Amino acid sequence: MTKPVSLDIPLRGTRDYLWSGDILAALDRLAKTDAPQGYLRSVVIRKLLHREAEVHFSPHADASATFQLCHGHVSRNGWLIESARLLQRRIAFDETPIRRAASVFPEHVRLPRPVAGYCTFEQLIVLGKELCAQIHPGDWFFTMFEVVQPIREEAALELILLQKILGRCAILELRQSGKAIGKLQSVLKQGTFQ
Repeated sequence: MTKPVSLDIPLRGTRDYLWSGDILAALDRLAKTDAPQGYLRSVVIRKLLHREAEVHFSPHADASATFQLCHGHVSRNGWLIESARLLQRRIAFDETPIRRAASVFPEHVRLPRPVAGYCTFEQLIVLGKELCAQIHPGDWFFTMFEVVQPIREEAALELILLQKILGRCAILELRQSGKAIGKLQSVLKQGTFQ
């Protein structure tokens, strides 16, 4: 049995939960510890994490999220557990430079080049929030991410709205170089829908 791995993820801004962009980035970094070409293939977040996150590589009934790391043709499933340890760090986060660099169209948003100082997952989630705001203003939470290949950090990012469900859920297609490489799902926080 593999020992649990603690993820060093700070709180962002005024949030009292771990931001999905940070969860995705931390899991992608974990994939690269085994092999430089490793990447996060998928994650499903079932509930917000308000405490330190631990990675387990055996099934766990209390998992807040499940994920799959990919290393070539080998994949590894994992479970993200909320530990009893309180989060100790908080950092500022300004989404404005990403928003300014994005081209926003009806049901489509594009970032033509990476924004310096922000990782790919930070940029991806901010773009997704911009797109979801077209459906309904409010707090959107990303609950699913999956790709069929690694995201290329130097390439443009595009998100296209594939489906909206009852104005509370959005399925977004992730594209790079005009090719669909994955999907994201986001849900509107309860209490922000009228």
